[in-house]
Amino acid sequence: MPAHLLQCRLRLRVAVLVVLASALSSLSARAEDEVPMSKRSPASERAGLALEGSTGIGTPLGWLGAGAVVRPVRWLDLHGGGGLGTEGIQIEAGARGRIVLDRRTALGLGAGWSSGRFVAIAQDPSFLIWPNMNRREPPMRYFGRAHFVNLEVSMERAFQGYRARPFLGLGAVVNPHDGVLVNARCTPESCPMSRFVLVPYIGVAVAIPLL
Repeated sequence: MPAHLLQCRLRLRVAVLVVLASALSSLSARAEDEVPMSKRSPASERAGLALEGSTGIGTPLGWLGAGAVVRPVRWLDLHGGGGLGTEGIQIEAGARGRIVLDRRTALGLGAGWSSGRFVAIAQDPSFLIWPNMNRREPPMRYFGRAHFVNLEVSMERAFQGYRARPFLGLGAVVNPHDGVLVNARCTPESCPMSRFVLVPYIGVAVAIPLL
């Protein structure tokens, strides 16, 4: 077959594919437009970038925090930010998988890293990871820089203009032996620092969509 005929057939096939793609795109957009407003997901749920503020007790960002949340796909959030805790500035980064329950609600399961100054109450050897609170001055350890691995679960609800997300989780210090004993009544031998330093936390976050 002559070369010019092959080129004509190839161009014709490409043109047909372009027309079909345009038609499918038009039909998809029309179908989305025909969905009633009452059944559409709020714009805040679909936002790819949001500014999130949080508050809570023992959270990776401390008492108050702020950060960015990137949503590349509907089932995944990537986040990072900074906050203010009892001992100073805290920073964190992580990822959160989203199990979409309906057009407004999603269950979140996340993992992340955080770091900052931290004071831990040494564990009671009799109870492994339970803080030793049976003394008037419980043994304490100071971390100039503690590093945490955090696991959390959350429930997010999307509204017009914002998203609300209560959450709870558990952080584990990955460098427990960097803690310095600060209680003069205790010695490293009488108040050993357990290799398990766990910090439960709870809080709530509100995200404002940007893009």
